[in-house]
Amino acid sequence: MGNRIVLAIGFIVMGGFIYMGIGYDLNTRIPKYKADRENILFEITANYDTIYDNANTEELEDRSDCIIIGNVKSIDDVINYSEKTKEYMMTSTIGTITINNIIKSNQIIGEDNEIPFIRVGGTISVAEYEKSLEPRQVIRQGINNMTQEEKENTYVKFSYENDVEIEEGKDYLIYLKYEQALDTYRIIGMEYGLKEYNGFTNEVKDNETDSWEAIQYNL
Repeated sequence: MGNRIVLAIGFIVMGGFIYMGIGYDLNTRIPKYKADRENILFEITANYDTIYDNANTEELEDRSDCIIIGNVKSIDDVINYSEKTKEYMMTSTIGTITINNIIKSNQIIGEDNEIPFIRVGGTISVAEYEKSLEPRQVIRQGINNMTQEEKENTYVKFSYENDVEIEEGKDYLIYLKYEQALDTYRIIGMEYGLKEYNGFTNEVKDNETDSWEAIQYNL
């Protein structure tokens, strides 16, 4: 199957929605998330342009319906199709967050302090990834030379440049925006909207410098 391949794709973010810079005709439903996926053939790292300044904390706060300290209770799936809206979307991870502290809330919090979340990025099988490609892209990326078994047991990891991968069981400072059409909370702000939180020291991790710093909110 060859060595791991890293692909760079350009994106534009407008009005809160993300548009791919290449012509995908998506028609696939992503299988269940598995934390033990190690056989990654493609790593798609996307550069993006945005109308928002995610590094600007005040702007990120204004855009957020909720700001919380939360624990990722579960990572349930990776999807690129919404059953609710019957529309295709960017490959995204979905799951459940348990709310520990509420810093800001303009929306109704879920039952038992748990809310569903969605966040751009995730890992899918090459077999499912192939369904989103045009025939020329399948050939260019060499997927046509793989067996069906190889496609089903090899994976494509999608993320943004400088992004942080969300992990089950960890506590985070999280910036959220409620999406009524999907009835879920989207983690916004790219790498700035999800920061690992240490409850013992009351610090959050800067995803750019990997250093820990005091949280700026009163909990």
